[in-house]
Formats: sequence, C-alpha cells, structure tokens
Amino acid sequence: MRKLLLACALFLIWPVAASPGPKEDALLVVEQFKKAFDASDVEGVVKLFAPDAVFLGTVSPVLATKTDQIDKYFQGLRRRVIE
Repeated sequence: MRKLLLACALFLIWPVAASPGPKEDALLVVEQFKKAFDASDVEGVVKLFAPDAVFLGTVSPVLATKTDQIDKYFQGLRRRVIE
C-alpha cells in the first residue's frame, strides 16, 4: 500500500517539478542578457527586450520607449570593445 501511495505521489508531483516556471524563465533571460552584454553583442541584448518595453538606462536621461532607442543606448557596448 505504501508503494502505491508513493507511486501516486511521485506521479502527481513529477510533471510540476519537471517543467520550468516563471522563476526559471526569468533566470534564463538574465543569463542570456549577461552573456550578450559581456560579448558586447548589441543585437543580442536588444532582442531580449519586448517590443513595447520601457527602459531607463543608468547613464542616460532618456526614457526609451522604442526598440531603436534601446539599441542606441546599448551602442556604447561596441565602443567599449573598440577602445
């Protein structure tokens, strides 16, 4: 009887534990952002933002509300590699 109960409990818990949730999804995006940022991959960084994202960078007074504004902000990554 115990084996049956254990098997049922594992069967019910396994699908929930096996699938990633919002926390894991968020961590994956943060890892992708860091990898792209460290590689000075502007396109890789910008593609992680939603099309309707609102972004306020730490070194710019401009509130970016369009993808091209976010791209412009991160162009400094390229200059960092060249210098």
